[in-house]
Amino acid sequence: MIVLMEGEEKYLKMKAIHKEKEKLEDMELCFREYWEWSPNILDYIESAPFLGERKICVLYFVPEVADFLSADIWDGTEIYIIPKEMPDTRKAVVKEILVRCQKKQFEKVSKELLYKSVRKRLESHGIPGQEIEKYQDQLERAFAPYYTEREYDLFSVIQRVDMMGFAGNLNEQVIQEYGLEGMNLKAYKLSLIHI
Repeated sequence: MIVLMEGEEKYLKMKAIHKEKEKLEDMELCFREYWEWSPNILDYIESAPFLGERKICVLYFVPEVADFLSADIWDGTEIYIIPKEMPDTRKAVVKEILVRCQKKQFEKVSKELLYKSVRKRLESHGIPGQEIEKYQDQLERAFAPYYTEREYDLFSVIQRVDMMGFAGNLNEQVIQEYGLEGMNLKAYKLSLIHI
């Protein structure tokens, strides 16, 4: 089975891989990740697992090699392709790979679901629901870059919400400081421009 994981939500892709990885009988021998083409990929996907009935191969690129298409992939092998960028889809090898694989979409979550998740996580840090509701508009603005900037995924949001939670209370200053475009982050980005 070959699965192409598409969409902008990196965190959900990695979470799906992690769930499948946990089901393996031996995570060390039955799980491999590759960031570029290597003949070792063929050896791995064509052989049976040492322990268990299945194994996982994660490719962080689309293999543009004809040998990949002609490989005799072992039945229990699951190949997940998570490309950072799609290669030229006019190439015959790439076209054939895209035809053979299942496609799974991992798009950014809705604004309603994001806010519910932020609220639930803040409550888990002991911040009362009324206090969170009081700052709903500010929270929604603080995490709005999640929808406009590719660099932000759910993991970025989770980290920032946890920082707010560790602050112990919720107010405008905490939200501005730890939102996705907090002052420290803005200052850091500006410093990169001036270098």
